[in-house]
Amino acid sequence: MTRGRHALVTTGSLAVAALVVSFASPAMAADTSTDLPTTPDQVATQSVQAAHVAGAAIDAVTVTKTAKGLTAETGEATAPTSVSGDISVPGPGAATKPYTFSLPDEVTAGSAAQATDDTIVYGASKATDTSLAVRLGNGVLQQVITIKDAAASHAYTFHVDSRLTPSPSTDGDVMLTSKGEAGAASALNASVAKAWALDANAKPVPTHYEVRQGSIVQVIDFTADTAFPVTADPTYWYWWGERIVSTWSQTKQIKAFADAGNYGYAPWFCGIFGIAAGAACGLVMTAGINAISNQARYGVAHGKCLYEDVPFVGAPRVYTGTCPGTSGGGGV
Repeated sequence: MTRGRHALVTTGSLAVAALVVSFASPAMAADTSTDLPTTPDQVATQSVQAAHVAGAAIDAVTVTKTAKGLTAETGEATAPTSVSGDISVPGPGAATKPYTFSLPDEVTAGSAAQATDDTIVYGASKATDTSLAVRLGNGVLQQVITIKDAAASHAYTFHVDSRLTPSPSTDGDVMLTSKGEAGAASALNASVAKAWALDANAKPVPTHYEVRQGSIVQVIDFTADTAFPVTADPTYWYWWGERIVSTWSQTKQIKAFADAGNYGYAPWFCGIFGIAAGAACGLVMTAGINAISNQARYGVAHGKCLYEDVPFVGAPRVYTGTCPGTSGGGGV
């Protein structure tokens, strides 16, 4: 699932602007280099430039030091003071434990240092073979890895909260779906945007995500001939609400209703997901009956199932993705 791709309804605040700029950092401009930036500001500058070139830049917010770590001014997320800690995101209610997202296991050195632009940096030292830059935004967090040379790890492991189930998409991103939590008004759901990696000359390096034992692993296929350093990043978009996932047979049924001109299937749609009639069902259907129908048609044509994200605050979003119980298309 990529936000905005095939989606007829989106929340505008989650759009990512693709900006193309040139790398200004000498380390990034050189044909070959084994020098990592060695100050927090250098790491921050390089990571931001790479994200812009990759079309994955985010709007970071101001962070302040608190008893918990480095916290975004919105209070949405806190980064740890040490690379061994986790990023935490508050749950939807006061009684809900925060959700946690780890820093990569393979980055093992460094305490948090705050750059001038509020990027949080770990491992900015000549002694490390990787450094990490974390940026916190509104409903988004980004971890940018900078890899020094071919001796570094090719795989970077990111653990996610045990209440979230990661599922790879055929589009290259990963959905994180909440298993639900008793007493919570709504649950946290998230997605990890498609992986990207760039070499020192801003050329793409092959990369992809794998899900291993409930964790997300970014695999980066650099070689000894790659121009270093290599920059790569997972970006998490998160929100509080419900994610409704149709099976293959349900998606086909919705398409059949739509093709027959039967747009009164809202009670059936809500009923199969246990959503009460009335206002609750109305909220789900505010995404638009036409949007749901058209996405169901698209899904059946491309072997995908219908999804609807219903946030606690804001407009629902309809799109298609991998069918439950499969790694690819439909048939469930």
